[in-house]
Amino acid sequence: MNSKRKKGKYHLLILLGILLGVFFISTSAYARSGGEEYGDNFSEKTKSGQWVKCGIQLYCENRLDNYLYISVKGSSPITKVKYFWEGLEYAKEGWHTVNLPKSKWKYNNSTKCWTTKCKLRATGFTYFFAYDTNKKARTVTMKVLPVMRKDGVVQNYKATVDSGKVKISWKTHNVYFDVCDLYIYRSTSAKGKYKRIATVSERAGGYTDKNVTAGKKYYYKVQKVYKWRQSSENYKKIHYIISAFTGAKSVTIPKKASSISNTSEKVIKQAYSNYVKKYKRNIRAYSIVNIGPSNKPVLLVATSSDWVQGNTYYSCSVYCYINGKVTYMDSYGGGRPLTLYKKNGQNYLWNGTSSDKTYACIKDNRFYVWGYLNSKEQYCPTSVIYYKGSRKTYKTYTMSKSNYNKAIRTYKYGSSVKFQKVR
Repeated sequence: MNSKRKKGKYHLLILLGILLGVFFISTSAYARSGGEEYGDNFSEKTKSGQWVKCGIQLYCENRLDNYLYISVKGSSPITKVKYFWEGLEYAKEGWHTVNLPKSKWKYNNSTKCWTTKCKLRATGFTYFFAYDTNKKARTVTMKVLPVMRKDGVVQNYKATVDSGKVKISWKTHNVYFDVCDLYIYRSTSAKGKYKRIATVSERAGGYTDKNVTAGKKYYYKVQKVYKWRQSSENYKKIHYIISAFTGAKSVTIPKKASSISNTSEKVIKQAYSNYVKKYKRNIRAYSIVNIGPSNKPVLLVATSSDWVQGNTYYSCSVYCYINGKVTYMDSYGGGRPLTLYKKNGQNYLWNGTSSDKTYACIKDNRFYVWGYLNSKEQYCPTSVIYYKGSRKTYKTYTMSKSNYNKAIRTYKYGSSVKFQKVR
């Protein structure tokens, strides 16, 4: 007897499972076949005093304000609607009922149709139902249309200059779908005409404007854009929902530093002479040596009172004439008197010991140092260290002993560096 009861229970469970499976398959099939997208109409005939399912909006974007548009023919409108949403990411699932008194409706005499709209709280997949008290069935038509939220302006928007280019950045959002683009506009005056220069995915988080001119000032604005297509009426047509502009951000591109290459030696030397006279209280001794681009003059200011051999110093500060003024470049020195060497027609300032030799010159408005390290004297591979600028950027290359010797021999001795004493 007990075994028969157990078998009966199993049969009921199997039957229940089949029914549930059919239910889920049918509902999911309905969601796929009956689903609509932004701007698509979905309709259903009402039943007096009953809730009727009208359709589904496949996805309500949570970063937009979504509105439900309703129309119905007849002598009176429907009384209320409700919707159920399967919230995604930012919202929870739930039911919401909206009462629609006659005062919320508008009537069109030519179409004999009542129309209204209401703002949705839904996010994600949303199912809509209508309730009608009219005794005669009539067709209710609905559609969902979005608009950009008032706070949909791009957040944490910045524009900065980096290496002669303008970098624009903004706050990104961690969302399932890459649905928003940003329109980037530029102008050369605050109240001038802004021209769109780029369309970038919001997820990118930034954009670099390379097409800028040194010395010019630029103004940037950004708009957020949500794009969607109507799936049934005209799929090829893209609809755009656009936010308000951000406030304009202005940046000025610095002028490129002029090199001493195009300045006469007479002008450069006179600038160095004026500099020494102006700061003579702080200068012990100085020398002008031709280690600039195309062997243009460079000013060396002695920085060590102890390491002097005759009128030659062991260390110095290096200055160069750039942009019409004498500019500090870097310090230079070591274990030997400062000396001039030459390689491929270019003069180099030399300093070194038995374990390392360094050669320096100025080009591209930067101070370059090549340091050759001999593994015989140091616990490291034979190598060359290449410093660029103020030695914040450098590269190291290892080399064989024979290549090290070849590299050293390419620099030919010129003369010692003679300093003139100021005080």
